[in-house]
Amino acid sequence: MRRTRIERTAAWPFLSFAFVVALTSAPASADPADARAEARSHFDQGVGLARRHAYAEALAEFERAYQVFPHFSVHYNIGQALIALGRPTEAIAALARYLDEGGANIEPRRRQEVDSAIASELAKTSRIEVTVDVPGALITIDEKPTGRAPLAAPVRVDSGAHRVLAALDSGERKETTVDAKAGQVVPAQLEFGARALTAPPASPAPAAAQQIISRPVTLTAPHSPGEPPAAVTHHSTQKTLAYIVGATGIALSVAAAAHFSWNRARYQDWQSRYSSYYDDPTERNRESANSLSNSVSSASVVTIGLAIGAGVALGTGAVLLFTGSGSVTAAGSTGAGGPFMTVRGKF
Repeated sequence: MRRTRIERTAAWPFLSFAFVVALTSAPASADPADARAEARSHFDQGVGLARRHAYAEALAEFERAYQVFPHFSVHYNIGQALIALGRPTEAIAALARYLDEGGANIEPRRRQEVDSAIASELAKTSRIEVTVDVPGALITIDEKPTGRAPLAAPVRVDSGAHRVLAALDSGERKETTVDAKAGQVVPAQLEFGARALTAPPASPAPAAAQQIISRPVTLTAPHSPGEPPAAVTHHSTQKTLAYIVGATGIALSVAAAAHFSWNRARYQDWQSRYSSYYDDPTERNRESANSLSNSVSSASVVTIGLAIGAGVALGTGAVLLFTGSGSVTAAGSTGAGGPFMTVRGKF
């Protein structure tokens, strides 16, 4: 028997069965027979291309199959192809549609498998929090419209560089580029100068008032001649708390790395068992491979939880540390302080 190497995810062994079942179980009156036959042809071509690792071409065939014969099961195949292509955000959307449209027709075991795949892909994505100082501005990310300011929530994207643009109805545009790291919420601020755009024209002041306003007024804090104002530093327990939270994040990061290494070894064991099944396709080998596959997927969720916890702890600790390092002078001006930083873990 020919051995086929399966990559990216343990869900690929089931790829060649999902849509076949849908075609044979769908009512004959729902769609013409020729549509089902054409959809089956595109699906079979997609499976063959996927086995040859031509995932982009396979994705096109699966999408064509869905256009000809819309059935929720095809979203599963589309999602798997997108996972193989390294497009987690689109894969999450396809698998979510599979679960939503499939509903009670999806077996609990398959639903659990898809939930694990979605959780794994979520860990590969980032979110961009877009803020614009002019409400109603049209926001696009990588030329894709995402709504008008203010957005209700950060926009989920694949990790990497993204071009964020805001446009007013007048045609004025502002843009920026952000580097989104996996597991992070990245800010993208676009400013048109809202105060200058919306401030009403000032009315002329009376002559008497203009005389008063034109007089220079100097306010100084009492201090000895020749001496600068003394800085009054605000001390608190914030820095101590920052170190504690940061240490917790480091500990969780170490635990996540160790758990990932352990589960990776089990994943390699699964690959070996799956190859054994293709050499000797017995029920025993199939159950052994599938049982380990479910265990590896469940353990991956634990790894993701540890990594997310580490990222939250490290980010919180960094924010506490850098926002608590400012000082205020006696003259009322803000002294040199650390910038606001968002630091989250990467898994």
